[in-house]
Amino acid sequence: MKLKQNISWLLLVAGISVTMIACEKDMDEYAPERPIGGYSSSSEIASENLVAHWAFENVLTDSVSNISATATGTAFAAGRKGQGFKGAADGYALVDAPGTRLPAMQSFTIAFWMNTAQPDGKAAGIFSMNNLDDFWGNLDVYMEPYKLGTSPNPDTAFMKVHLFNDNAVWKGQFPDVKIPAAIGKWVHIAATYNATTSVYAFYANGLELGVNSAGNTNNTKSPKLRGNSPDNGDVFYGPIKFANATKLVFGTFQFQTNPSLTNNATAQGWAQSFTGTLDEFRIYDVALGAGDVSALFKLEALGR
Repeated sequence: MKLKQNISWLLLVAGISVTMIACEKDMDEYAPERPIGGYSSSSEIASENLVAHWAFENVLTDSVSNISATATGTAFAAGRKGQGFKGAADGYALVDAPGTRLPAMQSFTIAFWMNTAQPDGKAAGIFSMNNLDDFWGNLDVYMEPYKLGTSPNPDTAFMKVHLFNDNAVWKGQFPDVKIPAAIGKWVHIAATYNATTSVYAFYANGLELGVNSAGNTNNTKSPKLRGNSPDNGDVFYGPIKFANATKLVFGTFQFQTNPSLTNNATAQGWAQSFTGTLDEFRIYDVALGAGDVSALFKLEALGR
């Protein structure tokens, strides 16, 4: 009898132990995800300043301001998270009504994922906010072919962002950056401009890179963009004032659409549409700091 009682006791203890282990396992499975940079999800980052977010989940409408685009020749393909925007030769997606907040931005952050081949001899337009009365848009993001000497470099992305500021003497700025190991794979891109400090910054996969910009030392991180020649002293770019901004386009330059989005130019022989894939395209009306850009990259990389 005593032996049976001992066996029963041991079985009871073993059962309790198994139950406790199972409960601990369940608790681990339901434990909250650890914050990154103080955020649990990418949607928490500067949420009040997020003007537009195109997730490209088989639709071309952003989830913040309900800004919709219409596709010409483009498609959806596997993205960094779910589906993404797949560019095409002569293709683009046009936004006819960009709302009021985007054209009024004085500071900004543009952030997105990109997976593309090296452009084949022509510049490839990724995004543009148009300017009806200028060759270039108010805000243009594009790639140029990158070569070492005369040989194409299969690995490095050569990216430029054009900014227009009607408040400045040097109205157009073309800061550029070279991103190593960025071709044929998903890379997170972020470009920021701070109206108060005139600082422009560029990030790839959450890390800040050196920038080349007019009037500044090449390969400088967070350069202050100049609003006039250095010969006139330190006159910086200041708050941006866009001009005649009426449309947006994904996947090409403003002058490559049909009809053109500017009165000053039509399609150029040196330019082409972007044929790679874009995903999680966000525009903020504030310059995100380095910590927030890093958190955005890490959270989106985790699907959060």
